[in-house]
Amino acid sequence: MIVMSASGRLDLVKRELLPLARKAGFSKFLLDTLVFDQPSIGTASKACYLSKEDLGLPAGCGLGNATTQWSRIRGNKEVSRAADVASTISSVVVGAEFVMYGPIGYAPWITWAIAVVDAFAAYQNRWEYRTRPAAGTPWEDVQISRGLGVGRSTRFSGTLNRREEA
Repeated sequence: MIVMSASGRLDLVKRELLPLARKAGFSKFLLDTLVFDQPSIGTASKACYLSKEDLGLPAGCGLGNATTQWSRIRGNKEVSRAADVASTISSVVVGAEFVMYGPIGYAPWITWAIAVVDAFAAYQNRWEYRTRPAAGTPWEDVQISRGLGVGRSTRFSGTLNRREEA
């Protein structure tokens, strides 16, 4: 059975997959919210958010799978790259803890795009919650608010919701 809606996917995880996994002895989970094709990008991204909200599970997905199958953009390097970055970032914006982005050659532009999104979130948290970004977050490298450009570090993963009190 293929479940297409984000809430349907999470319901399937709650009702069938988690009980089965726990019965088999698993206790720690990373939830891949499943990307089928281009239209499922939004569904998979929303499922990442719902996973955190409803189940408290870390979630992410391989959104690049959809863009590599997109025949209309295949062969156009610039459009393909833009589609890969945009699709990957759509899950990060809603709080995905991990992304599967394709060949290692994609790392330079995907990781910087994620760092920028994380820095935006850190800057928002600074004003919203009067916090300072945690040490080692992209905020230190990207420095968006000061217009200082891009740093050299590649320490990016898992920083979207991490913060320290000011």
